[in-house]
Amino acid sequence: MARGSKRTHHELEERTTVDPRARALAKHRPRNDRELYGYFKHILGLNLATRPVVEGHDAPFDFFKDVFFKISPSVMGIANRGGGKCAAEGELLTLADGRRVAHRDLVGTVFTVPTLNDQGQLVTADACAEWNETEQVYCLTTESGYQVIRNAQHPLWAGSYAPSPVGASPVLTSRGWQALGELAVGDVVAVTEELSVFGTQELPDHEVKLLAYLIGDGGMTADTLTFTQMDGPQLDEVRACAAEMDAELNPTSNPYGYNIRRRSAGPAHVRDMLRRHGLMGKHSRDKRVPEAIFSLTAEQVALFLSRLFATDGWAALGKEDSRGKGSRSAEIGFCSVSEGLVRDVQALLQRFGIHSRVFRKPRVNAWVLVIKHAREIVRFAERIGIYGKEDAVSRVVAHALPRVDANRGSWRRKNAHPGTRWEKVVSIVPAGVQRTVAVTVKDYHTYAHQLFEHNSFGSAALHTLNMVTKPGIDIVNVAAIKKQAEGLYNYIAQGFALMPVFQGEFAEIIQTRTRTVGGSNLAILPGTMAGVSGPHPNMTLFDEVEFVDWAVLQQGISMAQAKNGYPAQNVYISTRQRIYGSMNRLSENARKMGIREYRWAVWESMEKCPLPDPNNRDRIDFNGACKRCPLMESCWSDAEQHKGVPRGKRATGFMSYEDIAQRREQMTDQQWDVQMECKKPSKRGLVYTEFDEALHVDRNFDTPLPDEYTPVFLMGDWGFNPDPAVVLLGYSPRPGYMHVFKEFVFMEMTEDEVAHEVALWCREYQLRVTQGVVDASAPAFVKALNKRLGPIVIPSPDKSIENGIQAVRKMLKPRKYTGRLAVPESYVEQPRLTFRPRHKLANGEFDPSDPYGCAMIFDEFNQYHWPDSKLKDPIDIKVTKRGEVPVDSFNHTLDALRYYVMAYFGPEYAGNTNANAYLYTRAVTLN
Repeated sequence: MARGSKRTHHELEERTTVDPRARALAKHRPRNDRELYGYFKHILGLNLATRPVVEGHDAPFDFFKDVFFKISPSVMGIANRGGGKCAAEGELLTLADGRRVAHRDLVGTVFTVPTLNDQGQLVTADACAEWNETEQVYCLTTESGYQVIRNAQHPLWAGSYAPSPVGASPVLTSRGWQALGELAVGDVVAVTEELSVFGTQELPDHEVKLLAYLIGDGGMTADTLTFTQMDGPQLDEVRACAAEMDAELNPTSNPYGYNIRRRSAGPAHVRDMLRRHGLMGKHSRDKRVPEAIFSLTAEQVALFLSRLFATDGWAALGKEDSRGKGSRSAEIGFCSVSEGLVRDVQALLQRFGIHSRVFRKPRVNAWVLVIKHAREIVRFAERIGIYGKEDAVSRVVAHALPRVDANRGSWRRKNAHPGTRWEKVVSIVPAGVQRTVAVTVKDYHTYAHQLFEHNSFGSAALHTLNMVTKPGIDIVNVAAIKKQAEGLYNYIAQGFALMPVFQGEFAEIIQTRTRTVGGSNLAILPGTMAGVSGPHPNMTLFDEVEFVDWAVLQQGISMAQAKNGYPAQNVYISTRQRIYGSMNRLSENARKMGIREYRWAVWESMEKCPLPDPNNRDRIDFNGACKRCPLMESCWSDAEQHKGVPRGKRATGFMSYEDIAQRREQMTDQQWDVQMECKKPSKRGLVYTEFDEALHVDRNFDTPLPDEYTPVFLMGDWGFNPDPAVVLLGYSPRPGYMHVFKEFVFMEMTEDEVAHEVALWCREYQLRVTQGVVDASAPAFVKALNKRLGPIVIPSPDKSIENGIQAVRKMLKPRKYTGRLAVPESYVEQPRLTFRPRHKLANGEFDPSDPYGCAMIFDEFNQYHWPDSKLKDPIDIKVTKRGEVPVDSFNHTLDALRYYVMAYFGPEYAGNTNANAYLYTRAVTLN
């Protein structure tokens, strides 16, 4: 059974039955490939593909095998993206101060949410939210009517429910955190017992009461406000509250109807209050509990509810059965044609620990809320009550009191997470494609909503395997982002550690450290310089390398050490999303760094395609199911080379087909290629997208080197510690063209020492530097160069980053000349800026006998980028709005180049439409 597909109750019951042999096998260290594969599949529940689907890819199992058996000292896995854990943007989230705020309004902010600690106590924690993506979401409804709208990957605390013979309790098995997409109708999910979250705000009591009465029995759509109620304490109280707001009730022709009118021209009036709370003009079906009510104190929330139930609420006993044995039912209820209002009331009741059931009554086209459990009824009477219906509430309570203790042994709390109760899932239905928001909660990683919700599965499985079967091993997991660290911790603490086969194996599990009874340790550290500077484990695993700073990654490479009988090993795993990201850079340098690279895509992770027949997954229906499938183009792209079998039918992984198909529909082609097919990222986000190594780098060394008579120009950027100082040398092989043939990079040297080294090199190779431009913010560097090379170097006259980028980009971009000036035919459609690379030997190392060439500038062309928040174009990035600047890193050689272009080709070049002609004449003048 693939992870992510639906399971029957019988299958779940079989899975949770613990065989003593399975417990022993869980502690047995796999000795070969077969045993390791079996451990992943049968113990950890991870079905890893053992063969690649796409030519040139690797099998995911080979990567995990290399890591576990430590075949290579450094291993890298470039994998496809998994799933996010997100809520629909319009879903309301309850905050610690009682407010309910739409997820979309929380993006980019820090806020506090209620959550449960390990003892089930309600505590608060800081959280943040970020946009995820537009994707298919689902509405999950429990038997009591609680609903959440989440994506398929969002985890909920879940379990399996197996009914027992009459008179016996059902079998409840907690399965820990599970993605919503893995759940089925009949499963159980954890519902928070009591969400006792109240605010500190207060409104005048008469305003709270009047709001409740008018929501229940008021008319707000006409020019005149109306209220309908028979004589009694409720009507008397409404009159008193209206008087407090300088209003009165005037009878109408309806025997129970009244108009609410202003008594004077004073500023305070009922209409103004309704308008302030967003109720004025609302029809009955559109009424909701005002958001201000959710921020009130517990006393005022109870006051509001007691008056709302006084309108359309009841407390009643059912009829005795025909045998007269007194088996009567007791209930407290509320009814409205507004579904939103009824669900708001349910949410407020949960704050008092009162659970209710919400359902639709089709016969009257209304929504009903009922409280039937004895404990809930008594709690309602104690904490809320119904104003004017106290006698009815007392009769219901008297009937319920003897049954309170009988409810405590309910199956709903058996094996449940502390502070929660089980409820069955009655429906999971698609709720459309919506933009989603990811919520990250500090320290606790969960938040208490109506359901108990959670916010890196392969890494967690690998760590669990190593810790349980290798006593004394020391592991450090470096997490690039907080969300990744939290996900890893939760998969272990609230997933694998709770599996029956691992019971008793974990001695301590906290956020930053996990320890087994066998003495194995796992530390989860942040991807910062401080985080990677101290520990020296056997294995260092860098999770989501894409988002780890390159300097941090280099620092962390030396962390792992051989000890306790285990060799040292570095493991890197991530998707590649940006060409300037650390994972792509690591991949390009893998051979030089001695890293064994594995690469797999969605086809190596997906289960075998179930279309058109889930019971016969080998069957292919090209003209039917396949043509309607969003994966078809990629799936069938290499079928001819595999005897007509598409990729989906060759897949043997664990990710569900449904999830992947939905994700394909939501992604652009570029997103799919990079994140799911694991192709090389595009140049999106780079500053110099025009740079192309095939075009601008003279790999064949066709451009001759300058001789002693050729004017050479110098470009420099002084790097203030710890950045390097950079000097580039170039010349013009023909008018209007630049060829950069030498790159100097100096670390921790003075200005005079750098100038001395450059001057010595130029004299040794008999080169004549005739002009130069360096950073204007380094006058000492300018002075030193002029001292050593002659008075030829000037400070940059224009340090405008925007103008300089425009000018360099125009030089990189070949453009057909359309001006009137006669230029050679060979000038047309050729790059005007080229570079000589360092010569490499067969082993990939630089040739020490060749003193010429560049290296660092190519790396910077592929790293220098705009801030991620500034990216507007989904395919490529144009020059951004005026005033915006790129990220200040990977730009030392590029700054030097920019200074020269701006000085000798001028700011006017940046906007010159006939740039070739300008370059041609300018070069003639200079040379």
